[in-house]
Amino acid sequence: MGRNVQQYLSAFQIQYKSVAESAALLPQPMEGIMNVVNETVQSFNSEYNLGKEMGKDMLFYCRSTVEKYIFCKLFEFLFAMYSHRNET
Repeated sequence: MGRNVQQYLSAFQIQYKSVAESAALLPQPMEGIMNVVNETVQSFNSEYNLGKEMGKDMLFYCRSTVEKYIFCKLFEFLFAMYSHRNET
């Protein structure tokens, strides 16, 4: 699961390297990020919950943790995209 997120982060940085071109594609990058977040949260829910009572308390924080991790890693790229889009 962590490998999939790392691969997505690397691919995102390569795919959206050009700020001007990336800004024109908005909101596509955000939709892709949300898809990865949803897939990761679903993986946590299906693989690590497995009906255990103990896991239910931790899964409450799963989505926010995954979102924070991914958005912190991609903040500079997203900020540049939205800045460029709103400046022109």
